[in-house]
Amino acid sequence: MPKPTKLIVVVSDLHCGSTVGLMPPEFVTEEGNALMQNPLQKWLWDCWLRAQDFAHAVVNGDPYVLVLNGDAVEGIHHGTKQIISPKTKDHMACAEETIESLAEIASQVVLVKGTECHTGSDELTLGKILGGAKDPDTNKRKPQHAFDRLTLDIHGTRCAFSHHIGASLGSYLEATQMSVAINEEHMAAVTNGEPAPTVIVRSHRHRFCYFGNDHSLCVVTPPWQALTRFGYKVVPAARCHPGIVVLDWRESDAGGLPRLHHKTYEAPHPTALKF
Repeated sequence: MPKPTKLIVVVSDLHCGSTVGLMPPEFVTEEGNALMQNPLQKWLWDCWLRAQDFAHAVVNGDPYVLVLNGDAVEGIHHGTKQIISPKTKDHMACAEETIESLAEIASQVVLVKGTECHTGSDELTLGKILGGAKDPDTNKRKPQHAFDRLTLDIHGTRCAFSHHIGASLGSYLEATQMSVAINEEHMAAVTNGEPAPTVIVRSHRHRFCYFGNDHSLCVVTPPWQALTRFGYKVVPAARCHPGIVVLDWRESDAGGLPRLHHKTYEAPHPTALKF
C-alpha cells in the first residue's frame, strides 16, 4: 500500500527564458542554437542543483507534491531585451528541461499561474506537458492544467497557494503583507462557509520570508531570477537569494501545521573598485 503524501516541495519565479533566470547548460533553441550560460546563470544553475539535492535529502524517498507557484517562464513583455530568445516556445522548453528532474519523481505536479505579462497562457501548456493536476473548477470538458488559486488539503490541513502578494518598501515591513494575507484568507473563507486555510503560500516579491503563529503559517517562496535592469531601478540594494521550500507533515498531527524546511543561497558578493 503506498504511503500517504505528507510533503509539498515548492519552487517559484524560475523565469526561464530570462538572461538572469534559470537556464540549463548548453540549452538548444528551436532553431538549433546551443546557448551557453553566462556567469550569473552558471551560479543560479549550481544553486538549482544543490537545492534539488537538499529537497531530495529532506524528502528521503517519501512521496511529495511539487507545486510550481508561478512565473515558471519569463515571456516577452514590456519590450525587454534580457531574454534568451524572442520565441516563447524556447522559454517553455527551457522551463520544461529545468523542472523535469523534480517533476518526474513527484507523486503529483501542480502549477499555479504567475504574472500574466510574463507567462500569458504558457503555464497551462507547461502544466499539460508535465502532467500537472487539472483545475476541477475550470471547463469541465477541457479543464486547465494550471490554477489561478490553488486550494489543497493535505494531512487534514487546508492550504491556499497563489502567486501574488504585496511587496514592502523596507525589510522591517516585510511581515505586514503576510499578516494581511493570513487574515484575509481566514475572513474570506469563513464568510463563504469554507474551512479556513492555515497554511498560505505566496511568491512574486522575489524575497524569501515567513510569518506565523501557533495556528497559521504564511510562506513567501524564494526566487530563481536575479535583478533585471528594471529591478536595479526599483530595488537597487536588493540581492538574489534563490532557494527551495519543503512543507513537511510527517511528524505533525492531522490538521496541524507542517515543519518548514528551506534552503536559500547567498548572492555573489560585488567586487569593489579600489582607488
